[in-house]
Amino acid sequence: SRAPGYALTLPSSAVDAWEFESLVRSAAGTGRADLERALGLWRGPAFAEVAGEHWALAEIARLEELRVVARERVVAAAVASGDAAGAVLDAQSLTRDHPFREEGWRLLALALHRSGRQADALAALREARGRLASELGLDPGPGLTELEHRILTGTVPSAPAPAPAPVPVDTAPAPWFLGPAPGW
Repeated sequence: SRAPGYALTLPSSAVDAWEFESLVRSAAGTGRADLERALGLWRGPAFAEVAGEHWALAEIARLEELRVVARERVVAAAVASGDAAGAVLDAQSLTRDHPFREEGWRLLALALHRSGRQADALAALREARGRLASELGLDPGPGLTELEHRILTGTVPSAPAPAPAPVPVDTAPAPWFLGPAPGW
């Protein structure tokens, strides 16, 4: 029991969403294997059975965002480890699935450039600029404009690409509150 009632406490591995979060947290930096393992837990959209329920919308959005960040981190880790050519397909998938996330475009252009495809990298950056401008009326952010400038001037560092900023995740799953204890 736990005041003011009972609580069911389970290990993070008991619920796939919790295990996913735990693996993403443990993969701080470029823990590619943990990130790939976390992404391997996905079997379709989060909470697909209750996707229309109002109470589930915030949790679905949170998990989907964490999934995209994990995918971005996998691509960043691949580029950082020297597997830029292998990262291109994953980065292309990211930009197809989330065309307004600049980090996906940045990673795609960086992966293309590091695999010796400078013209394709610049074309990807032009496509990102065009989409942002025509569909949202926005200019690319500093990450994309700086990378474009560096590609054009030949000053792209050979150092690993920094991973996207981590998404804050609760340190432990909240226990399920089952109600007041007898006699309360």
